[in-house]
Amino acid sequence: MRPLKLTMSAFGPYADEVTIDFSQLGTSGIYLICGDTGAGKTTIFDAISFALFDRPSGEYRQSRNLRSDFAAPNVKTFVELEFEHNGNRYRVHRNPAYERPKLRGEGVTTESPDATLEDLSHPDERPVNRPTAVNERVRELLGIDRNQFSQIVMIAQGDFRRLLAADTKERSEILRKLFGTAPYLSFERALEGRRKKLEEKIASNRENVRGVMGMIAVEGDESRAETLSRVQESEVPDVDSLLSLLAAQDEYDGGLISSLGAQLKEVRAEQDRVNVLIERARQVDMTRRDIKVERDALAVAEGLAGKRKRELAEWEAREPEARDLAAKAAVIRGELPRYAELDQVRGQVAAGRRGLDEASSSRAKVQRELDEAATRLQEARNRREQLSGRLRSSSVHEPHEWRRSGPSSCTEGCLRLPGARASRGRCVRGGNACKRCRKAARVQGK
Repeated sequence: MRPLKLTMSAFGPYADEVTIDFSQLGTSGIYLICGDTGAGKTTIFDAISFALFDRPSGEYRQSRNLRSDFAAPNVKTFVELEFEHNGNRYRVHRNPAYERPKLRGEGVTTESPDATLEDLSHPDERPVNRPTAVNERVRELLGIDRNQFSQIVMIAQGDFRRLLAADTKERSEILRKLFGTAPYLSFERALEGRRKKLEEKIASNRENVRGVMGMIAVEGDESRAETLSRVQESEVPDVDSLLSLLAAQDEYDGGLISSLGAQLKEVRAEQDRVNVLIERARQVDMTRRDIKVERDALAVAEGLAGKRKRELAEWEAREPEARDLAAKAAVIRGELPRYAELDQVRGQVAAGRRGLDEASSSRAKVQRELDEAATRLQEARNRREQLSGRLRSSSVHEPHEWRRSGPSSCTEGCLRLPGARASRGRCVRGGNACKRCRKAARVQGK
């Protein structure tokens, strides 16, 4: 950017409109603005900075204080700068916000800030209006902001005097402050730290390379082995030589791999042929096993057929016997009705046997009842003997009375005599039955 013409009106110490034509100073790009104190040198810097960036060049001056205290109420405060940039001419017109006496009456009024940027090289383009839009457009054109502009385009008077009188260290501090090189110093220090880290990384990589070189082995050529030995023994590993060596070894290995690949293909083809033969042998073996199984089955079938033939011959030999048996069976079938009658008789016999069994059961029951009656009779006889003993002691003529009374039966009368007892319905006296009882026994026996 090269300023061409600067116009200031009621700006700073300039009460009226003042124009500075920078085009008369040549095109060297370096201007020295000098003059007495208070002559308005810094105001020129402030005007240029304000026209471009809406702020004066100093840190302690504000835009609202830029109107001249010596200006008349009817004089407007503004700055207009024409400049050239990248072969194009531009003109920026800007006025700050300021208070001025009213033209009528008493008191003051506030003038609003405004700005306009025109492209004089392209008059057809519309001008840019409003301060914020102009500020943005100027930054786009110049590629710098106000702080960068004050560091690289304009150097203030006080900082320049200090720069000339300072020693090297202080001059560095002034220049650093003047041109804002603190970020570059930080960048330099960051680069130094990065350099140290890179050196540490390089040392670590060298150790890793040495470790990798210890694991590398080359084959197929003595020159490669000598090169590897020389690289491994060098103080600083020659990575390029190592890479070239590895490339040569890789090429050799590639050829070897190709050769081995061809051999592998041949082996695989041979293996395929062997597999085909094995498959055929397996099929032949399976066929042989199937034939053996079929032969065994045929032998079993032949044995079974021989057995059936023998059985058929036996049946044919026994056919007359079978005919005899058939005739006998016919005779037996004719006798079957008689067997049915026999079965009926057998049923009747079985029924008679069941009746006999029932009669035997009834007889046993009657016998039990007779035994019980005999037991009761014996008990009665025992009581009678007791009573007979008592009677003998009371009267000796009792037997004559018995004869007169006439017992109903010999047994019943004999049992009344002393020393008599019953035995199977007969009296027994002195071990012998009486004549009457013996006769009764013979009648019962008949």
